[in-house]
Amino acid sequence: MSRRASWAFQRSCRAAAILAGGACAILIRSAAALDVTGYTPTVNDRFTSGFPASPVPNTSGSFVGAAYDWSGVGWSTTTYAASSYKGFALLSPRHFLTAQHYENGGLLTQAVAIRSVDGAVVSQANSGVQNLGYGAVVTNAGVTANDLALGTLAAPIASPTNVARYGVLDMFSTSSSTAYSVYNGLTVLATGRGASTTDSPRVGAATVNQAGILASDPTQTVVLTLQYGTPSVQLVEGDSGSPLLSGWTNPNGGKELTVLGLNSGVSGTTYDIMSLLAAPGAMTAAAAAMAPTGYALRVVGPTTATWAGSSSTNINARQAWGISAPGTAPSDAYVLFNGTTAGNRAVNVNANTNLRGLSFKSTGSGTLGFTLSGAGTLTLGRGGLTNYDTSRQTLSATVALGASQYWDVGPGGVTAAAINTNGWLLEIAGSGTARIAGAVSGSGGLALSGHRLELTGSSTYT
Repeated sequence: MSRRASWAFQRSCRAAAILAGGACAILIRSAAALDVTGYTPTVNDRFTSGFPASPVPNTSGSFVGAAYDWSGVGWSTTTYAASSYKGFALLSPRHFLTAQHYENGGLLTQAVAIRSVDGAVVSQANSGVQNLGYGAVVTNAGVTANDLALGTLAAPIASPTNVARYGVLDMFSTSSSTAYSVYNGLTVLATGRGASTTDSPRVGAATVNQAGILASDPTQTVVLTLQYGTPSVQLVEGDSGSPLLSGWTNPNGGKELTVLGLNSGVSGTTYDIMSLLAAPGAMTAAAAAMAPTGYALRVVGPTTATWAGSSSTNINARQAWGISAPGTAPSDAYVLFNGTTAGNRAVNVNANTNLRGLSFKSTGSGTLGFTLSGAGTLTLGRGGLTNYDTSRQTLSATVALGASQYWDVGPGGVTAAAINTNGWLLEIAGSGTARIAGAVSGSGGLALSGHRLELTGSSTYT
């Protein structure tokens, strides 16, 4: 945060007051870098040298982010208020999460740089910033606005195979839930600036103290606070705007960085204030802002049910999911299909079914794919579809989109029959071939950022 900026939260310095709708001014701590208790370069520096022109990654196993791919976390090509390079997280090869108050201050007329997986440092001009209308309310340069914003680059910064594309971590029990307490106690990775302009950006582990909404603005201002405890991370001048990340083990067992939101400000000496992108309205707003350029917001979440397929193959039967009475079959949930453990890989979509996201676990076989067929319609929500397997997955039942979404068809590919876009965008990615044998209909869109898409039906989508 710049000392020259006119800063004020229109809310509170303490978590209890934040959620009740109090008010306070943001305080600027005197430290010169992200304040991490017990800071050591080996543990907390993302780079060992060369930042920002030719940064050398910290490959130590002691690095707090060692398990994850950091190639999607970039920085501005010039400093802001002569104090620091600002940090961003890529939500697609062309979109990045940023703080609205930097646009107010003029920073985001500058380019964004990123170090790709193959070691190249590349940059791309920023072509605009769109306020998402969510997040903490901040005043800067005479403008008061919610702090979550989406930046759009003039062109994709690099191939998606070389730069990480982060998903937003969706932990809600339903797609419409606003029970933000599901994030309380979550371990996160806060990012911020180094001790001097050219020192490596820092990363520190912290814990979410409390997530919630402001009583005076219950729709848009969704924030969370980080407790200053052990481990301890405290934001200082220049740290706001950088992404707040969380490590996640995906349904295939892989380690991924996910995005929760961004740093919005320091409130006293007890809490940091973060704007939560992982709020239903904020995710919808980000997806809508990305869609015109053919990219969908990746949304990921923990699976709550795994297909058993032994005593039943009906998708709406609890027994088919290995769920005992009085439980019910999953609905509006993230689910997993594992060809190695499934008693039957023929899934009968015997009734209209709504699932928030599908994942197919890698089996290492290439011959254990699933077929989802039947008279019912399978509606997929914001989590879309991910195929980790070398087996082809077949969706013979009619598919309808319940939100804009991202499909990674993986190495095995996916074959789908008819797809009704319902006005949403479907982005198809992955190294395998996607085939749509029936008609694509509706007023939504279809975009390809993967290897190959084959359309063999007579589509009518607009």
